[in-house]
Amino acid sequence: MHNEKKPKVVIIGGGFGGIELGKSLKNAPVDILMLDKHNHHTFQPLLYQVAIGAIEADSVGFPIRRIFTKQENFKFLLTEVTRIHPSENKVITAN
Repeated sequence: MHNEKKPKVVIIGGGFGGIELGKSLKNAPVDILMLDKHNHHTFQPLLYQVAIGAIEADSVGFPIRRIFTKQENFKFLLTEVTRIHPSENKVITAN
């Protein structure tokens, strides 16, 4: 068996863009690491309905890990990104 190192993709933030990018790489030959300071994605367009009591708060918040449950090349880390060094391919986090 050949042990290849896959390229790593770091996604900063679990917003709409981060979620869609992660999903689009489901079958790609890469390892994905998503970093976010929250462990949930909030569907903000419906927040006003929570505020007026029309829907429950859990109707607009979704755990990020649950979105990617069946995606084997995906990992999530709950942390805050403090610095990015593009020339060194490094992301510095609070952890």
